[in-house]
Amino acid sequence: MNRSTILYGLFASGAVLSGLNAEIVLNDHFSLEGFVDSSFQYADSDLDGGAHHLAVDQVQMGAHMDWYPLAAQLDLAYLESDGAHSAEGFGLEQVYLTYEFEDRQWLTAGRYASMLGYEAFEPTGLYQYSDWADRFDGTAVRTPNYAHGLKYSRETDASFFGMSLQSAGTEREDSVGDFDSINDGWGAEVAAAYWMEYGLTLFAGAAYNDHEEHGESYVLNTYLSLQTGAWTLATELSYGESDLGGGANSEGLSGLVMANFTYSPVVSFTGRMSYYTSDLDGANDHGVTYAFAHNYAVTEQLVLVSELSYTDEDQESSDLSEATRGKDQTVFAAVELLFTF
Repeated sequence: MNRSTILYGLFASGAVLSGLNAEIVLNDHFSLEGFVDSSFQYADSDLDGGAHHLAVDQVQMGAHMDWYPLAAQLDLAYLESDGAHSAEGFGLEQVYLTYEFEDRQWLTAGRYASMLGYEAFEPTGLYQYSDWADRFDGTAVRTPNYAHGLKYSRETDASFFGMSLQSAGTEREDSVGDFDSINDGWGAEVAAAYWMEYGLTLFAGAAYNDHEEHGESYVLNTYLSLQTGAWTLATELSYGESDLGGGANSEGLSGLVMANFTYSPVVSFTGRMSYYTSDLDGANDHGVTYAFAHNYAVTEQLVLVSELSYTDEDQESSDLSEATRGKDQTVFAAVELLFTF
C-alpha cells in the first residue's frame, strides 16, 4: 500500500472529489483507472513578463492486480514540461508488489510514492490546480516524491505507521521523476499518522537522502488536518537541510494553511496560503503565495477547476541567474479540465 491508497481518503473533499475515484473493473483480480489533465495557464511576472500555455499537462493509466495476499500496481504517465511540472516524458511512475500480512500490515517492494507531504502527488487528489511548490522556484523546501525501495506499513482504525529503505528519492517538483534509472545513493523514510476524534488527523514524518552527486540531506514534515461537515482545514510545516559540498550548506522552512468548503454536492471553494524561506550559503530566499480555487464537478468523471493566485518572492541565491534573482510578483491564473476513468 502507498500513501495515496492509505491516506488519500482522509483528505478528499467528499462530494466534489468522490467522482475522481473512477475504476474500470475487468474481473475479480484486475482493474484499470486513469485520468487526462488539461489546462490553460496565464502568468504575469515582474521579472519574466506575461506568458500563457495551453496543453495536456498529464495523462496517466494505472493497472491494479489483486491475488490476496499479493497485489501489484503499475502506473504509466506522460508529463508535459511546460505545464505545472518540470519533468517531461513518458514512462513508469509507479510499479510495485505488495504482500499483505494479518492485522493490516503490508510489505511493498518496487517504485512507489513518498509517504510525506499533505498535498497529493496527482491532480485527482488536489483541492486546486497547483500544488504549493508549483508557484515557487527551486529554492523551496520540498518533500520527496518517488523512490525505489522496500517499505513496511501498518494501519489500525486510529493510526498509520510506515518505514522505507530506498534509493535517494527525487524531489517533489518532478512528479514522475527519473524514468530510466535508479537514483544514485540511498535514502530512508519514516512516517506516522494518528486519527483523532472530531475529524482530526495528525501526521509526522522524516526523510534522509545520501546522494552521490548532491550530498546528504534531510527533511522533517508534519501536518494537522480537520474534516468537519462541509469544511476541510489543514496546516503543514516542513524543515530541511542539505550538505552541498565544499563547505556550502542550505536550510529551509516551508508551510501552508488551507481551507476547503464544499457548498453543494458538486461545487467547492478552496483558499490556501503557502510560504517558504531558505538560506543557501548565506543568501536568503523567501516567498508567499495566496491561491483561490473553484471546483465544479460537471459529471462524475469530469471536473472543471479554476485558480487565481498571487506570489511575492525575494531571491538572493548566488546560483540563480540574473533573470530570476531579486524581487518578483506574479499573478497566475489557470483553468483545468480533469477527466477520470
